[in-house]
Amino acid sequence: MDHREVLEEYSKYVDTDHPATGGNVAYDLSRFDNRARVRAAVQAAPEERRVAPQREPVQRGKLSLSVLFMYALIAGLAALLISNYMTLTILTDDFTELAGELEDLKNEEIILQKQFDQRYILSDIETYAVNNLGMVKLESNMMEYIELSSPDTITVIDPGENYAISDFFTGIWNQIKEFLEFLA
Repeated sequence: MDHREVLEEYSKYVDTDHPATGGNVAYDLSRFDNRARVRAAVQAAPEERRVAPQREPVQRGKLSLSVLFMYALIAGLAALLISNYMTLTILTDDFTELAGELEDLKNEEIILQKQFDQRYILSDIETYAVNNLGMVKLESNMMEYIELSSPDTITVIDPGENYAISDFFTGIWNQIKEFLEFLA
């Protein structure tokens, strides 16, 4: 058999599309083939072995608009997340400070209420009024009725009589201003 025929036969069983290049034994399985004629053909005609064409480096295209949009969206979401965590931290610190202040004010309220209760005990006030001011406790037979000389009267004012057209528009303008202040 000719060397060329041996190589063709050998290529049926061995992947010759990716032969070893540069003497790399790890991929050249023909060196380990024990058949003498295959070894002789491989060693005699190494240039006849098919070498896989070198791949051209893949050129990367420009970034597409959708990829740029996704990067911008991810960056925006990351910035928003960081901003929200910062705001949450600030609000948590403010809440903790205000909660401590509330506790202090509740304690102060309790202390002031106790002081108030100690100063204004009703029995002490009653004793002071009876002994020092000469007052006596009112009993049912000590009631005194007061009569007025003229009876109570109610006067109804008609708002339509005194208002002019300018007062009407001034009233509407004031209502609009109040509504706008409410919205602000």
